[in-house]
Amino acid sequence: MSDPINAWEGVFVDGNRVIGLNLSGFGLQGVIPESTWDLTGLQILKLDHNGLSGELSRNVENLQDLTILDLSFNSISGSIPSALGQLSRLKELRLASNQLTGSIPSELGDLNKLEHLQMSSNDLEGSIPPEIGSLQLLKSLSIHHNQLSGALPPEIGNLSELYGLEVGNNTFSEGLPEELGNLTNLVFFDGSANVFSSEIPRSFGNLNNLENLLLAENSLSGSLPSEFSEMDALDDLRLANNNLSGVIPASWGQLKKIRVLLLNDNELNGGIPPSFGELNALEALSVENNDSLTGVLPHSLTALTALSTLNILGTGLCESSAAAFQLWIQSIQSFSSSGCVVDVSIDLRDQSIPGQIFLSQPFPNPSSGSVILEMVLPQFESVQVDIFDLLGRSVSGVKIYDRKSGVLRISWEMGEQAPGLFFIRVSTSRETFTRVFQLL
Repeated sequence: MSDPINAWEGVFVDGNRVIGLNLSGFGLQGVIPESTWDLTGLQILKLDHNGLSGELSRNVENLQDLTILDLSFNSISGSIPSALGQLSRLKELRLASNQLTGSIPSELGDLNKLEHLQMSSNDLEGSIPPEIGSLQLLKSLSIHHNQLSGALPPEIGNLSELYGLEVGNNTFSEGLPEELGNLTNLVFFDGSANVFSSEIPRSFGNLNNLENLLLAENSLSGSLPSEFSEMDALDDLRLANNNLSGVIPASWGQLKKIRVLLLNDNELNGGIPPSFGELNALEALSVENNDSLTGVLPHSLTALTALSTLNILGTGLCESSAAAFQLWIQSIQSFSSSGCVVDVSIDLRDQSIPGQIFLSQPFPNPSSGSVILEMVLPQFESVQVDIFDLLGRSVSGVKIYDRKSGVLRISWEMGEQAPGLFFIRVSTSRETFTRVFQLL
């Protein structure tokens, strides 16, 4: 006696009706049986990660109760049936990683309950139909790695619930629509490896939830938008291999969460803003192959203790010869140098020295007896320095330095002090700094 259907793996029933098939990764081969489209009670059909081939039947429109259709990671060919637009209850349509050809049917814009639309890694052609902008509940749109072309329709800016937009590795052209700045819930945008041109819309500054902005390998031109400084959540910004020009905005020093900043292979000029010394989360900074970038890397960068990759090859940027700066450079795991190192005296005349005070991290740290800090002063200052142990007791006595603008090197011999953690307090008329070091 055979097992009842409700005992079959991957088959879900309600009474005598099959309402779900979850046969993901079952090793299925061949064409989807035509009888599948007779299961009119189906709400979920998941046949992903198999070896299915052939074309998707237009009889899919029979499944009027379907909410999830996942046929991704197969070898299904042919065009996407316009009949899919008849599935009014569909919430998820996943067709990624197949061999689908033809265009995206405009009828998909009728799926007013759709939340996820994934058609990446196929051979789709043509443009994105503007009707896609009618999908008011859409949260993710993934169409990367196809052969799609034309402009992104401004109607995409109507997708107020969208948090993921992946259109990379196509041949989309023209400018990025200003309306993308309306997508205030957007978290991830990949538009890399296309032919987008013109300037980056200033409206992107409205995208306060955006964490990843990937626009490398396009033909974008114009300046870097200062409005990006308003993107509080930005974690990964990739603008490499474009035609961007102008200076790097000092206001980008407000991007407190950014970890990856790739600006290489553009036409940028000026220097690295000293405000970048406040990007405490930064792990990778690449500006290589911008031959009009010049000046001395600011001392403020020595505060970037998380930085593991710094690329300045193919620029006119120079390292400072200051000991603290060179020690910091040596701590960077991957550093591609321009080959230029300037003496501190030249460094002080460079226009990249900021109009504010910067204090390096103590070095060496941990220390076996002596500790050094270097301080950049934009004007005359009276500097007071004291060192405290964990109990708040001064172990050095106050030292006072009266110095004009330039680099002040502060060094201490710790003598017979017992090992432990110590705090260095450095005060000027303008502000007070605290640094921590370990004595071995």
